[in-house]
Amino acid sequence: MLLNSENSGLSESDRKLKFKRFLTTSLKILPVLFLMAALISSVYTLRSRRSYRSEAGNTSQIVNKQDRIKAINGSIIDNARMIGGQAVSQQTATNLRPLLAERKTIMLSFLPNEPDKFLENVLSENIVKNLPAEFLSEKLIETKKEVKGKLKVSVLEDFNNKKASYRFTLDDKNLYIPSKSEPLRGSGETIVLAYSMENNLVVENPATDIQYSSLIPPIFGPQKTLMVIVNADYDPADLDPQIVRDGIFGVTDSVASYYSETSRNKMSIVGEVAPVVTISNVVNKCDPYYIISPAVSELIKLGYVINEYRLIQFYIPRAVGCNWWYSGMADIGDPQSIVVGNDIYYKSISEHEMGHNFGLNHANRYFCGTKSVGSNTECTDVEYGDMFDEMGNQYQGYPQFNAPHKLALGWIDENEYLFLKNDQQVEIYAHELTDPGLKIVRIWRNEDKQYLYLSFRLSVGLDSVLPSTITRGINVHLTKSDQDTTKTYFLDMTPSGSGAADDWLDAAMFDGQTFTDEAANIVISQISHAENRAVVQINIPENYPPRLQTAWVLGLYRLPDGRWVADPNVSVMSHIIGYDFSDAISIKRIVNYPDGTVDNLEMSISERNDPGCQEIKCYSGQDADFVTNQIGSYKLTFVAQDSQGVMSNMINYDFFVTDGPIEITPSPTKVPPTPTPSYTPSPTPGKATIIPKPSNSPTPSSALTPSPTPTPSFISLEPIADSYVNSSYPNNNSGTENTLRVKTTPTKITYLKFDLTSFLGKTVNSVKLKIWIADSSNGSMELKQVADNSWTEKGITYNNRPAPGKTLNTFTPVKSGVYQEIDISAYVKGNLGKIISLAIQTSSTNELELRSRNVSDQSKRPVLVIQ
Repeated sequence: MLLNSENSGLSESDRKLKFKRFLTTSLKILPVLFLMAALISSVYTLRSRRSYRSEAGNTSQIVNKQDRIKAINGSIIDNARMIGGQAVSQQTATNLRPLLAERKTIMLSFLPNEPDKFLENVLSENIVKNLPAEFLSEKLIETKKEVKGKLKVSVLEDFNNKKASYRFTLDDKNLYIPSKSEPLRGSGETIVLAYSMENNLVVENPATDIQYSSLIPPIFGPQKTLMVIVNADYDPADLDPQIVRDGIFGVTDSVASYYSETSRNKMSIVGEVAPVVTISNVVNKCDPYYIISPAVSELIKLGYVINEYRLIQFYIPRAVGCNWWYSGMADIGDPQSIVVGNDIYYKSISEHEMGHNFGLNHANRYFCGTKSVGSNTECTDVEYGDMFDEMGNQYQGYPQFNAPHKLALGWIDENEYLFLKNDQQVEIYAHELTDPGLKIVRIWRNEDKQYLYLSFRLSVGLDSVLPSTITRGINVHLTKSDQDTTKTYFLDMTPSGSGAADDWLDAAMFDGQTFTDEAANIVISQISHAENRAVVQINIPENYPPRLQTAWVLGLYRLPDGRWVADPNVSVMSHIIGYDFSDAISIKRIVNYPDGTVDNLEMSISERNDPGCQEIKCYSGQDADFVTNQIGSYKLTFVAQDSQGVMSNMINYDFFVTDGPIEITPSPTKVPPTPTPSYTPSPTPGKATIIPKPSNSPTPSSALTPSPTPTPSFISLEPIADSYVNSSYPNNNSGTENTLRVKTTPTKITYLKFDLTSFLGKTVNSVKLKIWIADSSNGSMELKQVADNSWTEKGITYNNRPAPGKTLNTFTPVKSGVYQEIDISAYVKGNLGKIISLAIQTSSTNELELRSRNVSDQSKRPVLVIQ
């Protein structure tokens, strides 16, 4: 050791003592120096890391809740990666808690209307497990868990606008599913895997995350029914119980006779009409459940044992000021249903809602442009679109259920049903008949877990209203396995591409026609048909390829910008679901590591017994864990193979692993656009558009530009309902037709309803009714006011029609292919802020034909032109 001159004069013992003191002091200082170096390094690392904590706290740059929650999620992920499951300081917990509370508020704001955004922003299980447990106990974070309970599926019907809304509950919790998902199957004991937050459950993948305890039970024998008319202090009941008794339980032209015929006498509707039930002081007049609950209490007081009834249907009062856009409501698979209105009996709505109670969903049509069938992205699901099923929007009368719906309820016997497993020529008999013979053929499509159903119909009884272009050959319906026969999609086998309802009037196949489902490699040829049957040749693939449906990967988590990431040295676990038509499959898990190494492992396979797997083989693959022991980019792939070596689709995850900071590209800051002034009437069921009136004023020659004279605008308002009634068919409804008719002998009267509630307090100069003349008449037509607005487009018939009143104007439509204008200014000015009904009637035998609001060409629909 070298000593400086200051130490040279010291004795040896003094030098040793001084060196000892120096060494002791140095050892004391050294840990402090190391700590300072660590702090400097930590600060440098944090400064180089994208700071979500600072961004999450800076609300001035975030103008909507979607950007805000992504910033908060980024901050939480940042903290969770640093915490790594270790205990955190009180200060860290204090800093995170307000962010988590704000995030929870935003997440709950996505429900009930935006469940997709809720799911988009959930935190992965890897992140949640790294956060302090106290945040979970305080319920600040959603948790993914399995919940058992009684599922209830309620459907609210908007027949006029052909829309339906669904509500789901599991016991006392609200249940939500992605917006593009099919409605859930129906009520019953269920196991649900869902994200839970407060009183809400949000399911990510209903097809795999919901386990139903059973399928729909067959509906056989007497179905004990209780009909209830509800009288309220705010809306007295005018409906005569005897009318309901005859309409529901009568021998002919009743709900009971309908179900006897459509079930081929396998079940019957029996029961009674309760005395009119009176309720008062209703807490919430706009919520049907607050009406039904006191009504049930009154029934119990009268001695009724509610659980003894398979069906309980309520005709409930309307309340002023309620935004009741629906006409009926039912719990699918459960006893209760409602019909909105306690003044008129609606046979069709009663039948329809009972169909839901038995477990059915709707009969829709599938519009795929110029193709009969295509992928989910090519086709549109048209609610109530099957015009030849009471669970749709009927063409005429009250047609029977379609064959898949009958099969779902057990009304087609086992020996009348064929699940096709090889090429065959088959003879299919009309499903209205009880005669022996095949009634329905089921074909596995292998696209999105779908089936095709082939059936034949006969013009007899209730189905005598079917056009000959439906009874000429095979009817084809598509179903999806998670709903299967409870919800059907009617296919147009002669598509024109327009999508209009009239296109489905000739939707059946015809003799000599061959249909090829290119995606599924299925060929169907109609060889011949007779009055009660058709002969078809069906060819299916020799071997359907296997399909992988979905996967869960634990160990990866999604960043706010959509990328997948994993932490170093984490075990990644996988669970995947696949299926095949009839073959056993193997599933491989393939990992491409950053250094180019490939790990190829066959997963452990087990069969699944889901309700949709009775006639195909479903499998789960798991036990293929791997460790993220390298830094860099990975590719995770799953692929299946059957015993013949045919490969499935692939499911891929591209992700990366890093032990450093994560740079995330934020979404662009959204600046709200400057609003453009415009006139927008209050929302109404009708469609209002602004039509500017052209100006014919010359350009002023003066150098001074005068203030422009305001140009008046016209509002074109479509009806919210229209139909016509026909004395030759007094119980038939024509609300779904594209035409309106006016005539005498037989009497045909056209009805139109307009919503003027948005014009309350507004100034109106003139109003004209414009109707498109499809086929003219030389007779004098009378446009009349109708005082009773309770009629509905789908419910009005000649027998229940409201009486036309005072004549507002007359006209003679002598020219076809043009609009006829009728002035009704005085009448409308006196009824602004109300709903009005009009009728067109004549004493002429020369029939007038008009276009209705259902016509696809919007330029030919009836309108009120309001200036």
